[in-house]
Amino acid sequence: MDNVRCNGNESALDQCSANPQVGSNCTHRNDIGVVCSGPVSVRLVNGTNMCSGRVEVYRNSFWGTICDNSWDKNESDVVCRMLNCGTAVSAPGGSQYGAGTGNIWLDSVNCSGTETALDQCPANPQVGINCTHSRDAAVICSGKSIEPAPMC
Repeated sequence: MDNVRCNGNESALDQCSANPQVGSNCTHRNDIGVVCSGPVSVRLVNGTNMCSGRVEVYRNSFWGTICDNSWDKNESDVVCRMLNCGTAVSAPGGSQYGAGTGNIWLDSVNCSGTETALDQCPANPQVGINCTHSRDAAVICSGKSIEPAPMC
């Protein structure tokens, strides 16, 4: 294939327009690749249980925090869902579970609350530009989601 043009809504590459190239001037030196971001890893730190604490995300091989700008129940619901911790009870800011260290990876996260992962929410990928660790975001979730008992 050559001159592949996708609009981003296709579910497969063969749904994009392209020129089928058989024996053209294109060689394997022109092969392309893709690096996908994948789902973001999330953890809760310093909470009273495994479903509460300061929110930290893993990026560029390091754990970092999220600024509490725009942080509310919608974003917290997404984090609780990601961690199988039920729904959000509250979305504390102001480093309620202690100030983190290292980078502040995200700022102004804006979820609708229905997303399955934080990387589906618009956000500013800031590294401490408009925020300090005194404003690290946290969540308190309702608790572990109860899985239905297996049928025998």
